[in-house]
Order: sequence, then C-alpha cells, then structure tokens
Amino acid sequence: MHFALLLLLVTAVERVDVRVSGIGFTSEAAVRRLMSTKPGEAFDAELLERDLVRLRTLGILYDVTARSEGDGRRVEVSVKDRWSLLPVLGLRRGGGRTTARAGVSDHNVAGQLATLYGELTSNSDLPFLGGGKLGSYFLGEVPRIFATRLSPGLSWTRDFLDFAAFGTDGQAHYLYDRSRHDLRAEARYEITDRVALTAGVEVLHDRFSSSALAPAPGTPPRAVDATSAVARLQLGQIEEIVSLSRGRELKLELSGSRKGVLGSSASAVNVLAAGRLFLIPRQGHNLCAQLLLLGTTGQSDSFLFRAGGLREIRGFVDAFFEGQLMARANLEYRLDVLRLTAPIPAIGQIAAFTDGGWVTSRAGAVAGLDYQGPIESVGVGVRYIPIPFARVVGRLDLAVGIIPRRTLDISFSGQQFF
Repeated sequence: MHFALLLLLVTAVERVDVRVSGIGFTSEAAVRRLMSTKPGEAFDAELLERDLVRLRTLGILYDVTARSEGDGRRVEVSVKDRWSLLPVLGLRRGGGRTTARAGVSDHNVAGQLATLYGELTSNSDLPFLGGGKLGSYFLGEVPRIFATRLSPGLSWTRDFLDFAAFGTDGQAHYLYDRSRHDLRAEARYEITDRVALTAGVEVLHDRFSSSALAPAPGTPPRAVDATSAVARLQLGQIEEIVSLSRGRELKLELSGSRKGVLGSSASAVNVLAAGRLFLIPRQGHNLCAQLLLLGTTGQSDSFLFRAGGLREIRGFVDAFFEGQLMARANLEYRLDVLRLTAPIPAIGQIAAFTDGGWVTSRAGAVAGLDYQGPIESVGVGVRYIPIPFARVVGRLDLAVGIIPRRTLDISFSGQQFF
C-alpha cells in the first residue's frame, strides 16, 4: 500500500527538449546522449543538475541551464556551443626548447560532441625547416557512446625529442635523442555521475642515440619496449565556465608491464595520484590548485618522471629534474580583467602562480640534473580566451626558479596549463 502510494507521488519525465544556440552546430541528440535524465525515468532534480555539470566539463558548451515544467514531466535544457573545428597552429618557446605543431582538431565532430585530433610536431629552432624529424599525435574519443556510460578512446604518439644531462653549473653536458612510439587504447565507464573507472592497454617503443650536438661524450639510455595494462579511478568533476573552472577531481592510476610478456623488454609498475581543485571565490576570480604524486619501479629514462618547463614546473628548462619518485604542485590565481567584443568576443586574464615539488631516487637516470630534493618557482602570466572557440587559450608566462637554483624562463603556448 505504501509502495503504491509512493509510485503515485513520483513524477515521470515525459519529454526532454534541448535548445542549442551560439554557433548552433551541436546535435540535440548528442546533448541528450550525455544526459542521464531521460523520458520514462523518474524526475530527479539532483540528477538533472549533475547532467548540466557533465555537459560543462566538455569545454564545448557554455551557458548550460535547465528548467522543468509540470513537476518534472517536461524538461528543457538550453546550451550555447562554440566553434570546434579548428586548425592546430602552435608555437611554444620555453623551458629551453622550441616546439611547433600544425594540424586539425575537432572536439565536436559532426555536432556529436566527440573528439578527433591530429597534429604534426617539430622540435627544431626553425619549425618544420630546421632539419629535425617530425613527430605526430592522433586522438579519438567518444563520450557516452550509444547513450551508455562507456567512453572509448584511442591515441597514438610519435615524437623525436632531445634530452640533456645537466651539470652542477646548470649547463647541458651531454645530449641524447629519443624516438618514441606510444599507442594507448582505453575505455572509461561511469559507475556513478562522480565515479568513473578506466581500463586500457599501452604499447611503448623507445629508442635512444647520442646527439650529434652533444658537448661531451656519454652513453644514452637502453632501448625499451613495454606493453602495459592501465587502470584508473576518477572521483569528481571539473566544470568549465568559459574563462573559469570550478570543482574538484581525484585520479588514481596504476599501470605496469612485465619483462617477457607481450614483447616487453623491461618490468615496471607505475603509480599516479593526481588531485585538482578549482574555486571561484568571487565573480571573475579563479583559485586553481593541482597536486601529483608519482612513483615507478622502472629504472630507465623511459619510465622515470620528468619535471621542468611549461607543463610541469615553470621557470626551469624541460626535463631539468628526473626521478623514480616525484611530487609536483601548482597553485595559480587567475583574474578576469578585460572583456573584448572586437574583432571577436574574448576575455583577458592575468595570473600569478607558484610551482614546486620534490624529486628523489634517480635510479639509472641519464637526463636531468643530478639532484634530489625540493623544487620551487614563482611567476606571473597573461591569458587570452576567445569565447566562440573551444579549448583555445593564448598563454604567456614569466617564471623565476628559486630552488635549487635561480633561473628565468619565458614561455608561451596556445593551451591552458591545468
């Protein structure tokens, strides 16, 4: 009797309408595919709010809102989308390295909120003309394929980079070139709206040789082939609200290869714990924090963790630090200071940040500085965020290394750091 009465009080969703504005390219069916609120299901206001959060995390949709009528019988979701089919034209100078990339990206293929990305990369001082080999990167992802909680992804990386062994004077004493091919296939399953589990496999092929530009002779790392199983647990979500982000996220990843299994020439177990926190203390203000704890049983440069440069600890050259155990932390405060309407709507930001961490256990490391201990740097930066375009951020950072030595680095790129 009580159960029957409860069923009468529950309102079932009869319609889910989607209104897309902005560029207006996104399919309404694609928006519904990513939602757990569906016709025939009981209306749940909290579930609908979590759907809106999921839509914002894509970085494609903004001004995401919803309203319900008839106690939830009719739900209407309104979103604005951004132009997502863009050329990849990037030039990055910083961390002692010049890298360039050219290609095409689309994070909303055919309006289906799926990703295809392809680029060629160059690491020569004269991009694509300096005599260096060209690398490449390809990525494909489909969130919530066939309206399920499963999101498959496939990526392939091929790069040719030089790495340096630094002396106590901070100068490169030996250089080696690395040729890396890395294929990764993964499938992510959302257990709940805030808990996801990923399983996959990674195939790594690493080859090394002494650089013709090495100031002094040395011995490069040994070649490595590794086929690794990968498992990842993700808790929480990060919402993107045009220039700002909010939310918290924790990722725990375990991967490993075994010598002699599936062509692996080395055994290694790798552990990663990564936490991100984004707060909006006031309108236009963003407090951003990131902490990573990294560990590996691997002994060679193929497995060891690196830090330094634009993407890890700013103020130092790329791969200035290397070790089996590493902690990295980034704290950044971003402030919207300018809103432009011409030639395209955009937001200007300034940022102040401090990066740091700890590195230890160099094992068989060849690259990097022979150093174990704390790392710290501080800096300021500016950001340019064109509103109509998805995942585009012009970024310039000036960073000063403090520990273990005083350094200065200026870097720029076309993406946000974290």
